[in-house]
Amino acid sequence: MDPTGETLAYPTSDDDWSELLLDGLKAALVGLVFMLVPLVVGAVTVGGSLLTLATGTRSGAAAGLARLLGGLALSGVLALVFGYFAVVGVVAFAREDQMGAAFDLGRLFDVGLDADYAVPWLLSLAVLFVAGAVSGVASAIPLLGWVASAFVVFYAQVVAALLWGQGYAASTDGDLGAVVGDTEDVAV
Repeated sequence: MDPTGETLAYPTSDDDWSELLLDGLKAALVGLVFMLVPLVVGAVTVGGSLLTLATGTRSGAAAGLARLLGGLALSGVLALVFGYFAVVGVVAFAREDQMGAAFDLGRLFDVGLDADYAVPWLLSLAVLFVAGAVSGVASAIPLLGWVASAFVVFYAQVVAALLWGQGYAASTDGDLGAVVGDTEDVAV
């Protein structure tokens, strides 16, 4: 559905590609804004630990290594938490077609803390993890494996996006529109 409530048909070849590109860039910007905190924390902790390691002393090396591992762990946890809410923000932006919807704290917490969203999100992580493992193994086969790997990862990302959208819709009591495989109109 578009913001006016109209049901949209599947995209056709005469869609405005510049508008689609702009929407994609906006969604990427939303994701980047959400990930600023983990990126800054990672840069400060990892960068600081590398400076400590560079002192060349044993105590500096031990402290630098401890800070490096702690910084990586902290950055990883922050990336997971902020990434979780970033997906809510991106889906909210896609549903409402407004940048402000991506940063609506009430919506972020209402959806993000709802099991109807959390379960599909966790399932999407499993799908992406398995696809990454399959892709890694397939990539060992020159040419054919590389091509197959690209298709596996692409399909996994489509499945993950579908799960995120379904989780968001279930959490907000939204209409999902047509089911997968239906060639009728689709709610976006």
